[in-house]
Amino acid sequence: MGEESRTLETGAGISTLIFGLRKTKHTVITPSKEEICLIRAYAEDHGICFDSVDFIAEPSELYLPSCGATNLDLVLIDGKHAFPWPIIDWFYTVDKLHLGGLLV
Repeated sequence: MGEESRTLETGAGISTLIFGLRKTKHTVITPSKEEICLIRAYAEDHGICFDSVDFIAEPSELYLPSCGATNLDLVLIDGKHAFPWPIIDWFYTVDKLHLGGLLV
């Protein structure tokens, strides 16, 4: 994964920092504005550029049905861990991957 890669994750955390380090065109979906602020502050303090990272401060089950992302190289499902949310995230992201894209 590199600067030309298009990636999306539900949830946020260390993985978000890694996508920032890799400079992918990355979309992060998390309902926690506090979490977004903490991750941005950590990245700034440690010289991690988030110019190509877009944060969506909404629950994934509300955002993903209207998400216009296409041709993604990688989707990381790591938001709400209890049933049925991972299945909902999968349902709304699997068709956004290009052929050969990776779902984690």
